[in-house]
Amino acid sequence: MTDVVDKFVADVRIQVSLDGVREEALTAPARELVLAMASLVGEGRARITEKPSVVVGSERVGAPDMQVHVDGLSRFVVELKKPGKG
Repeated sequence: MTDVVDKFVADVRIQVSLDGVREEALTAPARELVLAMASLVGEGRARITEKPSVVVGSERVGAPDMQVHVDGLSRFVVELKKPGKG
């Protein structure tokens, strides 16, 4: 698991050096981290939808950066923040 986290940190550093300190610099490294972690813990086949519209009942309640599905079921959402914030 340490290798996966170390790769994420290295990837973020590379993206920030290329794209600057922006939230979007985290998108690709975060996607790879989530997929690698799902694989490590044996959670089946993970799929990520970027910028999904989250609806509860008939009301749109948000649009997180990523929604993670495992074996066809929505499991959680990811909201990225600009590096250095929060």
